[in-house]
Amino acid sequence: MADNPVITIDGPAASGKGTLAQRLSADLGFNLLDSGLLYRIVGYTASDAQLSLRDASGLEVFIRDRLRFKINQEPSREIAPGSYEVYIFKHVGVEDTVSINGRNVNLVLRSQETGVNSSIVSAVPEVRHLLIPIQRAMLTPPGLVADGRDMGTVVFPDAQLKFYLDASVGTRARRRLDQLQKPVDQSSLVKMISELEQRDKRDRTRDIAPLKIPENAQILDTTNLTIDEMFTVARTTIREQILI
Repeated sequence: MADNPVITIDGPAASGKGTLAQRLSADLGFNLLDSGLLYRIVGYTASDAQLSLRDASGLEVFIRDRLRFKINQEPSREIAPGSYEVYIFKHVGVEDTVSINGRNVNLVLRSQETGVNSSIVSAVPEVRHLLIPIQRAMLTPPGLVADGRDMGTVVFPDAQLKFYLDASVGTRARRRLDQLQKPVDQSSLVKMISELEQRDKRDRTRDIAPLKIPENAQILDTTNLTIDEMFTVARTTIREQILI
């Protein structure tokens, strides 16, 4: 087995990559990177600061001067006015706990509105450039499972193993409604399908780091798979290819 291996999991929204990444992280004892969470944090804080989510120069200044990320560190006693201190407490196998300026924001970060905002800011090249070092810094022993949309193409192009998950948009819409604890009726399903299709288009057509299948990735269609079945397929592949 390579020292400090990286396993990337890319794919569109609600394809199952986040849940699979958590399961693999717990099983392997590897660190977990939910890259989408970082973009949700930027989208949420920039919106809260009443910035334009498409203003590249404004977002660049905001991230450099007013947004501070702390990973598994204690909160500061004092926070500068107008600043956002983000504390990410990582746990093996489960989602991170995120606190901004001392307030737990896990629920709001998973809201549909924040998801839309994150998709908008993720298309800004300056934002993606500034977040890459933060993502790469999360590669620490014994290894990393990285979940996102450009993990295997941009952030960790030399990863030992790459997965690309996909599913029908109808299946993904049902999963997202379940995740948001909303009723899966015809009206909500049609609306969610439309929102996912718009997000897919933004992710696949953005100028920098568009969503695409990484070179040498293992493609997994999860439309008709349970999470247990996804995990079994992925874990078998990992065992065969990087011997863990």
